[in-house]
Amino acid sequence: MRQAEDVLTENMRRALFGGPRQSPIKGTLLNAGYVASVPAFGDVVASGKADGVLGMTLSAHIPGTGGDEFIKKWQAAYNETPPWSIAAVLYDGVRMWGEAVKKVGNAADHKAVNKAIQSMTYKGYTGTMKLNDRYMIPTSDDTQPAFLLQVQGKELKPIRL
Repeated sequence: MRQAEDVLTENMRRALFGGPRQSPIKGTLLNAGYVASVPAFGDVVASGKADGVLGMTLSAHIPGTGGDEFIKKWQAAYNETPPWSIAAVLYDGVRMWGEAVKKVGNAADHKAVNKAIQSMTYKGYTGTMKLNDRYMIPTSDDTQPAFLLQVQGKELKPIRL
């Protein structure tokens, strides 16, 4: 008996690369959910075999001046384009922690650093980070916005709605 994940993998491969359905309905789009958050999807995008596929991600760098700056820094450091998901928000999180440590003056004073983070507002590549009373950063257009992305040619590009 085939495993469910084997069937899922086979069906995803057919949906992305063709298979028995050689004539999909014209004008339809495939939304692959959070596939844009999976770094390995970049290989599929680069292959040119996923043109038109939609995906989404959270915690991405905001397109435009700040996002472009982040991309340039990442490319200079790693000689590749940053993944849309998580890279920028991790960078922002570490920078936010660094600002709190600088304010406190001692990285080993965990309680003071924690208190500083809870009270600060940090503007980064993913938007404005400020913890709420539940110690979470709410997701909105200004703080860690979600992005709808589409494969266009061999690139993953944000869709503006």
